[in-house]
Amino acid sequence: MTYTDFCDWELSGGESLCNSNGQPVSIVLENADLTGTLAPELSLLANSLEKLYLSNNMLEGSIPTEYGLLTEMGRFRLHGNRLDGTIPTELGNMRKLCTYRDTRIASFVTSYLLLTLCFTRTVSLRLGRNKLEGTIPTEVGRMKDLETLHLPGNELKGKLPNSITDLDHLTTIVLKENLLTGTISKDFAKMKDLENLELQYNEFRGDIKEKDFCKDLDIFIVDCQEVKCKCCKRENCAEP
Repeated sequence: MTYTDFCDWELSGGESLCNSNGQPVSIVLENADLTGTLAPELSLLANSLEKLYLSNNMLEGSIPTEYGLLTEMGRFRLHGNRLDGTIPTELGNMRKLCTYRDTRIASFVTSYLLLTLCFTRTVSLRLGRNKLEGTIPTEVGRMKDLETLHLPGNELKGKLPNSITDLDHLTTIVLKENLLTGTISKDFAKMKDLENLELQYNEFRGDIKEKDFCKDLDIFIVDCQEVKCKCCKRENCAEP
C-alpha cells in the first residue's frame, strides 16, 4: 500500500490521515485484532506522525525506544495489549511544545505590534492494561503539555517521580492497580488543573494531612486502609 492509498482514507468525522504534503499524521487501528510486536520503523514518521492509536489489540514485546523520535506525537494510546518491559525514558521526548499554526498582527494607535501566538496541543499518554514493569521514568516530566497520564493495570513499581507534579496541564492521572510505593505528595494539591487522581490498589503508605487535598478533585480514590487521609470521604476510599 502506498502513502497515496493510505491518504485516501478518512477517520470517522472526516479527519484526514495525512497532512497537505501527503505524510501520515494519524494511525488508528484500535480493536483490530493486531498481533506481533510494535514496529520500530514507525519512528521514520518522526516529522509528521501526531496520533498513534493501537489500543485493545494483542500486541506483545516492548515499546521501542525509537518512538522517542516521534516528537510531533500528540496522542499515544497502547493500552489493552500484552506489552511488557519498561516504559522507555526516550518517550519523554514526546513533548509537543509550541506549534506555530498562526501568526496574527495586532495594530495599535501608537504602534504596531507583531504577536506570534503559540498554540500547543493536548497530549495523552495511555499505556494501561499491559504488563509494563519498572518505574515511571522521570523523563515523563518533559511532556509539558501532558493532560492525561493513564497507566493502570501494569506492574509498575517504585516511587512516583516528583516531575509529575510539575506538569501544570495534567487533568487526569490514573495509576491504579500497580505496585507503586512511597507516600502521596502534597504537591498534587497544588496542581490547579487536576480533576481526576486514581491511586488505589498500590502500596502507598503515609498520611494526607492537607484538609483541602480533595477539595478541587472531581475524582480522588486511594487505599484508605494504608493511607490516612483527613479529607477523604467514603467515595474517596477504594474497596478493600
